[in-house]
Amino acid sequence: MTILGVGVDVVRSGRLRQTYEKHGERFLRRYLHPTEIQQFQKLTDHDAQTQFLASRWAVKEATYKAFKSWRILFPDILLSKEVSDVLLPPHIDVATLPPQVAPRVPVLVFDGQARVLADALRVSVCC
Repeated sequence: MTILGVGVDVVRSGRLRQTYEKHGERFLRRYLHPTEIQQFQKLTDHDAQTQFLASRWAVKEATYKAFKSWRILFPDILLSKEVSDVLLPPHIDVATLPPQVAPRVPVLVFDGQARVLADALRVSVCC
């Protein structure tokens, strides 16, 4: 397996919150995938919204850095948290756990031009 690139990012969550409060829906459309916008709009807690924005920003910025010289758009990157049994011991069946207890594993999904590029470069996401 060849490593295309590594990306890391640190976010000032307060700054993101201020940007959202200033620009509102326009800000969300410029950097969130449509599915993420729907997820964000369901959140009512101020801190949960801020954490959501910060986590998505960090993942997208790190992904952007990992792609180096290829330009990808933030709305083409979706961070999805799927219920998974990846981290569970073999004797525990994820289907038997209540939804609030089931482990959630972040999954990076590419859409639009980012998907075309990822497919062309044979990119698979790790960790």
